[in-house]
Amino acid sequence: MSPVLDESEWDVVYSDGACKGNGQVGSVAGVGVWWGHDDPRNVAERCPGDQTNNRAELIAIVRVLETTPHSKKPLLIKTDSKYSIQCFEDWLPGWIRNGWRTSNNEPVKNVGVIKYLAALLDTRARRGQKVRLQYVKGHVGITGNEGADRQANLGAQDPPMKERDWAKLEVELRKCLENELRTADDKPDTVLPEVGSGEGTESPAKVRKITSTSKPTSSNSVVQPLKPSSRSAPQMSAVPVSPPPGVVHSPRSAAPPPTAADLDDYANCLLDDDDLAADLSD
Repeated sequence: MSPVLDESEWDVVYSDGACKGNGQVGSVAGVGVWWGHDDPRNVAERCPGDQTNNRAELIAIVRVLETTPHSKKPLLIKTDSKYSIQCFEDWLPGWIRNGWRTSNNEPVKNVGVIKYLAALLDTRARRGQKVRLQYVKGHVGITGNEGADRQANLGAQDPPMKERDWAKLEVELRKCLENELRTADDKPDTVLPEVGSGEGTESPAKVRKITSTSKPTSSNSVVQPLKPSSRSAPQMSAVPVSPPPGVVHSPRSAAPPPTAADLDDYANCLLDDDDLAADLSD
């Protein structure tokens, strides 16, 4: 997939994960989201659960989708993680066919995060928003990538964050989307609700947002998870998810896995084969 050349029609954001001591005992990981200098949407958080680079990269993309309201304007997420891109560009259809096992019959690593991220992407596609994952080379002076990297390193300094229930989040998100689409079919003029418009939201404990890559806010400043009535993000519709912005928690039910047709909607991203081995270090 060729890169987007004219970005004027896209919302562009950078994501990154950082892990100190990756693959070793005592490793520490953080996730970063960067929209621009002093942008209130910038995020710096500790990676929940296992502390690895690949998980942090995936969760950084999750946090973009959880904290960004939906819009008809396409969303371009730039990442230096070829692993993350290849998960959705090359491997996901085969994993689904094989019952979430690799070609070597090994369990897929980070499967919970990947399934939930797939549900987030699928939700965007079904609600009419195109999302592209695009590779950028890391640590070569690209402002957005350097900003996201700094955010991730700042997040790694936060206290440990407990693991999130990725399977539950996926089921609830798909169930909520199902209900919304059914309502929209019954009432064509119905406007689908924003993220966090339901009850029982689950969020990472406390989220610290760093609003600048050059001059972070005080390390003691803490932002509580946003409530639906107080969203300060751009005026765009959003999907039900379960991060700081809040999520709609529907009763747990057996939601069908994404189909091959679903995959076509969100597998529209760029894969560059340089440096893939560096990203597969988990």
